[in-house]
Amino acid sequence: LFLKSADVIAPYLGDCAATGMTFAEQPASPALLATIRPIGIAAEAAMRAATGGVNTHKGAIFAFGLTAAALGKRLAEAGRATLADVQADVRAICAGLLAELHQPGDDSAGKRGYARHGIGGEAASGYATVSSHALPAYRQALTADGNSRRALLLALVTLYAVNDDSNTLARVGLDGLRAHQHWARTLLADRAILADEARLSDAIAAYARNCAAKRLSAGGSADLLALTAWLGQHFTPNPGTPL
Repeated sequence: LFLKSADVIAPYLGDCAATGMTFAEQPASPALLATIRPIGIAAEAAMRAATGGVNTHKGAIFAFGLTAAALGKRLAEAGRATLADVQADVRAICAGLLAELHQPGDDSAGKRGYARHGIGGEAASGYATVSSHALPAYRQALTADGNSRRALLLALVTLYAVNDDSNTLARVGLDGLRAHQHWARTLLADRAILADEARLSDAIAAYARNCAAKRLSAGGSADLLALTAWLGQHFTPNPGTPL
């Protein structure tokens, strides 16, 4: 289902990038978000049609759609973009998002989390959790031994530890989210497990079985892991170095 979904939504992300290009030489603003929103809605409908109604990539559509639009804008302007540029534009594009969380309308995990606990989404920060935590962890692990799978696993646990995941919050509440983060922080303190891909994979798999029993989903962290992997492949560790 995830592979089907990824194939279906890819063209829509290209449309987001192309739309961002039409905003070249304009200040990044919520107007760009308003313009790509119908693309994201259409992508979500296509995703659900391909998966029989299963939400595989809703959060990823949002994260990658925003990133693609910001990147398209920068590339159209200068033929290059730095990670810092893209993050700054995403923050500007999402400047009105927190205000939207106060507005009545469609219910969502994000709105409930913000209303009850003051936990907002990652987009308004330009995905700071990725750039400040997951991406450095991914790059450090990759530099150490070149093992991309171990690097991704380490980045995932790092996200579990620091991300206020609205999916997790919706499933198991604030106490459950904090317990989830505590599990990840405890694992991150065990250097012997972190250094061994097989042991790290086994630890995460065992925890995943426990999560399944509790119906705990860390889908938001999964979306951020995908973004971490993509940014890690296309941008250098120096956020000021262009793509």
